[in-house]
Amino acid sequence: MECPLVSTVFHTHAKKDKKEEDLRFLRTFFDSLPKLPSHYCGQSSSKLYLEPIVHSKIQLHDLYKQRCARENTDPLSRDTSTCFSRKVTSAFSPKKDQCHICCSYKTGNISEAAWLQHDEQKKETRKEKEKDKEDAQMELGNVFTMDLQAVKIVPCRQASSVYNKTKLCVHNFTVYNLKNHDVVCYWFDETQAELVASVFASSVIDALHYCIKENPLSVIMYSDACMSTYQNRNVVISNDLLGLAISTEIADERFWMYDSIRTGRGTNDPTVTDLRAIQYRPDGNYNFFFKFRFTEDWQEMPRRPRKQSTEVTYKQLYSQPLRIKKSKWNHLQQLKSVLPKDCHAFYDNIGYV
Repeated sequence: MECPLVSTVFHTHAKKDKKEEDLRFLRTFFDSLPKLPSHYCGQSSSKLYLEPIVHSKIQLHDLYKQRCARENTDPLSRDTSTCFSRKVTSAFSPKKDQCHICCSYKTGNISEAAWLQHDEQKKETRKEKEKDKEDAQMELGNVFTMDLQAVKIVPCRQASSVYNKTKLCVHNFTVYNLKNHDVVCYWFDETQAELVASVFASSVIDALHYCIKENPLSVIMYSDACMSTYQNRNVVISNDLLGLAISTEIADERFWMYDSIRTGRGTNDPTVTDLRAIQYRPDGNYNFFFKFRFTEDWQEMPRRPRKQSTEVTYKQLYSQPLRIKKSKWNHLQQLKSVLPKDCHAFYDNIGYV
């Protein structure tokens, strides 16, 4: 006679083992999906983001079911897979321009008083920007905005065979003239440059040189405060802009370098992310001023610069194209089957390690 208790325990363990096996398969599926680097995600950078070829959770679950069918595995429900995906990845490209303070307020993680102060600062910024734009229209200066577009991928195809392949990341850094609507776009992929301060500093200085030659007036630049500090508030681009301010004025032949643009030294002192405006002047020993709010007066940088005997010369950042991982190179070779033949040489010439 069969013992009901033993039978119940056996089936319970079998169901538990099957559940764990299905979850392991689900994790393997997510691990195999191509991800984007989370350079644009701020405080959520620990999360992985899928390439933008997956546009919805429904599409993601359909891909999962197709994999299960090929592997003769029963798929878990959409609710289970969606819950799992929230922990490890996102099915959408990160919206890098979202302000983390506004997002935190919407989810109830910061007080209303803190958000109201932040909102007031946003209004101050818009007012200051509009004033600068009007001055530029009256030939009183040059006003630019700079921004990094959300990451793109190549090749970009909707064929099902590309879903599980990693691709090249492509970036577009733009410098836009608010006065005459001219724009310079610096497109580069991961074999040409990295997302480091020197790359963005080189782009900014290159764009401003064109402007200063045609219209040698003061230059004001706006960038998104949500942008990572390697794109705006860092000592590399600060020194480069300071050097540009001095090199375009014959009145001062001295050149100064800053080791840091942090305004304080203590644990609770303001950091570079608290800066809202930085000014470079080509006159006197102190060339660097800052503001924490646009309504404040300019303050001198408290850190003393070190004097250079001559103007600094910069070495070329890269001597050869950058290499990608061998696994990504293999995927790109496989993707050539859905690309025109005249594009194949580009992927063949990419180096790998």
